[in-house]
Amino acid sequence: ATTAAVATAPQVVKTSSGKPADTPAEPESLGAGVSAPVPNEKIKEKDLLAPEEDEQVTEEIAEVEQEEVEELSEEEKLEEFIDELVDTGECYQCDLSGMDLSNKNLKRADLEQADFTGANLTGANLRGANLRGADLSGANLTDADLREADLYKADLSGADLTDADIEGALLDGAIIDDTIGLAQPSIMLEE
Repeated sequence: ATTAAVATAPQVVKTSSGKPADTPAEPESLGAGVSAPVPNEKIKEKDLLAPEEDEQVTEEIAEVEQEEVEELSEEEKLEEFIDELVDTGECYQCDLSGMDLSNKNLKRADLEQADFTGANLTGANLRGANLRGADLSGANLTDADLREADLYKADLSGADLTDADIEGALLDGAIIDDTIGLAQPSIMLEE
């Protein structure tokens, strides 16, 4: 039977004050040139792989972790952006196209010339919001509160305003072609 030597780090001798002594202590010998391993020394799984396999596995793990971080960070960035929008109520000329802003409180927000193309604003509170020149084409505004909102020259073409409350909203110059849920648009326009 062959006996293999285990490489160990030298143990540091400490004095009674707890400080290391100047010379390292020799590891305890088990005889025949074999030393006992230093306590808490563990063999890592990666140490069992060949170097090229270790490198490949490490690269694959790094790629997967990076993809997960990127996905989370994009979602987190979007959530942070929406939270900031709700908190500040300001987003002049910003691109909100396709975003889910359902049930968000954007009361009295300054959203002038913002792009809401295809956005989900179901149940959103836009009461008194400045939506002058905003592009709301194809947006879902079902059950939205648009009371007293300024929609001057806003593009509402193809937007769904089913059950939206638009009492007192300013719709002068608004584009309302193919808008869903506006039964009598001529009554709502100020003359």
